Amino acid sequence: MVTWKTFPCVSALKPGKVKRPFLTFEELQQLANTPCSDAEVKRAFLFACYTGLRLSDVKRLVWSNIEGNNFEIIVKKTGSSFRSKIHPLAQEIIGATKNPESKLFHLPEEDWKTWKTMNDWSIRSKLSKHVSFHVSRRTFATLSLTNGEDLYTVGKLLDQKDVRNTQLYVNLVDKAKENAINRLPKIQISQGL
Repeated sequence: MVTWKTFPCVSALKPGKVKRPFLTFEELQQLANTPCSDAEVKRAFLFACYTGLRLSDVKRLVWSNIEGNNFEIIVKKTGSSFRSKIHPLAQEIIGATKNPESKLFHLPEEDWKTWKTMNDWSIRSKLSKHVSFHVSRRTFATLSLTNGEDLYTVGKLLDQKDVRNTQLYVNLVDKAKENAINRLPKIQISQGL
């Protein structure tokens, strides 16, 4: 039987918390205010922070995926499709409707070029976190949870089939826990304690 011990250069994963970076609202604002060497990468990343879409979905988006007056996005997947309203800032990022078959974003064909641009941009912004497109997805989830959205709805917005996948984001958001405590109603105590 082959185990991790078979390969001395590979160590076993140790139990514990896995770091899943995301951006707070303030960090997202800091990144947005920082110039990026590729404006399309910047636009696409910020759009993903307000839609929760994966890089692969963002790269495939064409204007026919945007439903006109409702500003809903329709992402076609194998055997199904996903539909969601677009946040007003995401609408602003993409601008006016163009040719239905033209792409919303003109990103580099090679993902490594996008990753390099993202890395350079995050370093330039002086963030202490490594920023990738998956960070945009976690940012969307954590900002939604922090601002009072329920777990089930966030899972649906991320097009996750199982709410257990969405629960991972709850552990990332201490602010959401604090907000939950602060939202509890106070009772009146008639006699002193």
